[in-house]
Amino acid sequence: MKILITLFISALSTTLFAQECMRSANLQQTDVKVSGSATLIQQGDTLVVQLSNDFKSDPGPDLDVYLSNEINPSSTGLKLGALKSLNGEQLYDVPNDVNLADYKYISIHCTRYNHLYAYAELNSSEGDCDAVLSVSNHEFDEVKIGVHNQQIQISTPAKQKEYYSIQIYNQQGQLVSSGKASKHIYRANTGLYIIKVASTSLVTTQKVWVP
Repeated sequence: MKILITLFISALSTTLFAQECMRSANLQQTDVKVSGSATLIQQGDTLVVQLSNDFKSDPGPDLDVYLSNEINPSSTGLKLGALKSLNGEQLYDVPNDVNLADYKYISIHCTRYNHLYAYAELNSSEGDCDAVLSVSNHEFDEVKIGVHNQQIQISTPAKQKEYYSIQIYNQQGQLVSSGKASKHIYRANTGLYIIKVASTSLVTTQKVWVP
């Protein structure tokens, strides 16, 4: 059966000023080799933690990602989930009742043995987070996402293609495809994907399901 799902980002997603609602820092390793950076990003009413594309960590048992107000998160930290990969960019959802300023650190911690691997002491937010838009912006009215024959198809206005970057994340939060073009096609396996489309000043995200 031919399946075609066309989603208009302007109607179904949240838009924000990308340079403003985020806090970030380089990861500081302890006695374990860890490198890269961590960022707490506000996207509308949603918070996510992002590990950078140059993130690398030595392996270990039961590694988890935490938000905390102490370097060692074992007693008071908020566990976001198991570390998804030992390298590369990845995303972690943050509960809806958490605010951008609630926590001081993003940590990678061996929960089983209470051993801290690395931490990022977050800086102050970049810009005024009150400026985040909770409604869609007309800039994205002509951006479309479609799923057809297990291909994710993204199109942006050709006259503005130089302003748009496209990133596709899988259900594990790992970046699987990216590019800058008026059209972007990615052949995907069955599952949930997060599409991120950004211009020079705005970014919007949308979840899609590939049958």
